[in-house]
Amino acid sequence: MTERSAFSSALADAASVLARGGDLDSRLAALVSQVHDATGAQATVLYLVDGATADLLAVAADGVPADDLGRLSETSPTGVASRAVASRRTEVAEAAGTDESLGHVGGPAGLRHVMAVPLVTADTSGGEEVEGALVVGFASERTSGSDPLLDAFADLLAVAVRQARLERALIERSDWFDRLAHTDGLTGLANRRTFDRLLELELARALRQGSALSLALFRVDGIARHGGDAGSADELLRRIASTVADSVRIVDTAARFGPAEFAVVAPGSAGWNVAQRVVAAVGALEGSDGSATPISAGVAQFPEQGNTAEALLAAAVEALESAPGGSVGTGIPTPRSA
Repeated sequence: MTERSAFSSALADAASVLARGGDLDSRLAALVSQVHDATGAQATVLYLVDGATADLLAVAADGVPADDLGRLSETSPTGVASRAVASRRTEVAEAAGTDESLGHVGGPAGLRHVMAVPLVTADTSGGEEVEGALVVGFASERTSGSDPLLDAFADLLAVAVRQARLERALIERSDWFDRLAHTDGLTGLANRRTFDRLLELELARALRQGSALSLALFRVDGIARHGGDAGSADELLRRIASTVADSVRIVDTAARFGPAEFAVVAPGSAGWNVAQRVVAAVGALEGSDGSATPISAGVAQFPEQGNTAEALLAAAVEALESAPGGSVGTGIPTPRSA
């Protein structure tokens, strides 16, 4: 096989590793092994920059004992890998058997030449970022300080790392949008849209299982006056939301129902008891004027007071409107124990 065809074959194998996907550690280990075999290296170590500490961590190797790799990951190396990352160009160390980049204990025996190639990626604006360094040790002298094959492998390794980071960023962004779509931005509780959907789902389950379902609505009166200025009112709403969430059972779902209204979907027949706990806990909170928080509640239960979301909501609203301040209104004949 000619040198050109060997070069092409090595890169084709590396591209195949990237195309197949899989977890980052497996892809990096496979690529490092390919570098080791394709270059005839004595030892190969891949370092990545730790985003939190900026240290270089050894994440994959070939020709280096596993115990040495663990030691390399404990501290940032002082050898050729660090110089390559700092300079963003290939660095060379002659007769480097003791170079820290290939082992604190002296590295593999017989090393005469070590090359470190930085893993550099660029964004669309032209900005560059160094992801790490590929360090390769050889038993013989090298006639040049550069190697097109090592440069190509370093680029592919950089692509693998950047691809994994972009995938992680996309997942995190998707999770953020998902939370944003389902939660109230001020209180962190479920928003009205999520509440409506959840109520429908819980009603369907209660109907399917022949079980009860309670819906409690809460209203805090005079929130702007009670909370003081806008910032204080928002803080009071957050405190109320946190108190509501802490007062319900693990099976219940609390939501922000309106500007100063909250709702709790409570599977089973314990809605009145849950509402009593919420009213007592929230009523004990002090506003900016030092007075207790004025809260009322209304409870409705499926199937006695409605077998649809609309009917259950209407019953809970009616109970809320008829409830004196600081109490729980309910049309349920006999509130049952939790």
